[in-house]
Amino acid sequence: MTGSARLRVLLDTNVILDYLFKREPFYADADNVIRNTVDYEGNPAVSASSVTDMFYLINRQLHSYRESRALLDKALFLIRVVDTLADDVYCALGSDMEDYEDAVVAQVALSKRFDYIVTRDVRDFKYGPVPAITPKELLKKLGAST
Repeated sequence: MTGSARLRVLLDTNVILDYLFKREPFYADADNVIRNTVDYEGNPAVSASSVTDMFYLINRQLHSYRESRALLDKALFLIRVVDTLADDVYCALGSDMEDYEDAVVAQVALSKRFDYIVTRDVRDFKYGPVPAITPKELLKKLGAST
């Protein structure tokens, strides 16, 4: 891990699912993001509100509660869960963002002082309070090879 890896990043659901399901052509970047941000200071992270979304999407694909729990557990071994508070939920309601789930993620990123939200869907966070960058952009900032 490079010295610039002190950036605090909140991962969007799509990046974690790309990693877990090895979705091409996104897997390599998702894997590199996770490998280059894992540290003992809580990187990378996901909002608690995103965890239930992830479980729903994982289970919808696997059709197995046990396998879905095991796959989610694999992700949460590497990715820290940060609380989604009532204030985050209420503040997201007043957001200019069009997708409420993304607005909650953005508000969590703000309240927990993350530097970036890492997502493939940067446009979804255009009106958010925390900059959103793609996995490739984060890897460049970290000086990591892709």
